[in-house]
Amino acid sequence: MSFFNPSEFSETFLIFPISPLYREHDVSYDLVSAHLRNGLSFEEAVRHASEKRKADDFNETCRSFGVDSTTMKRRMTKGLSFQEALDFKGNMGKQIYMINGVQKPLSEWCKEYDITVPSVEYRMKKRCLLKKP
Repeated sequence: MSFFNPSEFSETFLIFPISPLYREHDVSYDLVSAHLRNGLSFEEAVRHASEKRKADDFNETCRSFGVDSTTMKRRMTKGLSFQEALDFKGNMGKQIYMINGVQKPLSEWCKEYDITVPSVEYRMKKRCLLKKP
């Protein structure tokens, strides 16, 4: 019975059995190798490469939709799903108002009802519906 002796095989042969692991985890061999050379364990190297791939995929997806990835991350941090963050129009800092279950910033409601924002703010303030800053 013969045992496996690594010195009998070339380096390229030793990489071949590991390559399915790269495909299984969908990570770059070069990136994992770089992490291994920097002293990380195989598991850590694969985890770091996987996180990098996910971040790259997220950034590429955002670019394909024409939205900055930083903007998407900020929106999602504030509780929006990916699709809601993608569809969101306006500024996350704006006050959102709900009418009949639909949420929009005041400026969008005013456009829809063809009225100016100052007019609505004045009416809300007069009726004590608008809080003073």
